[in-house]
Amino acid sequence: MQQMKKLQPKLKALQEKYKNDKQKLQEEIIKFYSEHKVNPLGGCLPLLLQLPILIGLFRVLSKQAKAGQKFWLIIPDLSIPVSQVNLSKFALYQASAYYLLIVLLLVTTYIPSKMMSTDPQQDKMMLFMSLFMLFIGWGLPAGVILYLVVSNIWTIGQQYIAQQAEGGE
Repeated sequence: MQQMKKLQPKLKALQEKYKNDKQKLQEEIIKFYSEHKVNPLGGCLPLLLQLPILIGLFRVLSKQAKAGQKFWLIIPDLSIPVSQVNLSKFALYQASAYYLLIVLLLVTTYIPSKMMSTDPQQDKMMLFMSLFMLFIGWGLPAGVILYLVVSNIWTIGQQYIAQQAEGGE
């Protein structure tokens, strides 16, 4: 992803040069990627590796978990979705933990994309994708959201360290 970010201006120049010839543009982009030894789908591999974990966690928490599986004292039940939280079932501080978790999902989904973006149009798309994750997360069990938030925080840390290493060279 860091290499893709560095090569973005050259790629935009290619797109501008061949904007009227889509076939030639595709050929030049493929040649460009092979010359620079960059795979544009390289950032997707970690997401694909996480997919079985997410599916398994979702199935366990939504169908097989006992009610009341706590996460410390913060989240009273990891198996219920945020959409099912109401004040008649939980105290205010317990209900607010679920809402804080969903807000953390939104923020931690947006930050890595903001760290990598170079284009204002791309920023708008990433904001939309973060809001879409909020929409999806609304119906997921709290344990899955917790997993996604921790994973996103880990990703933010990795990107920050990689950017600091790039700046130090």
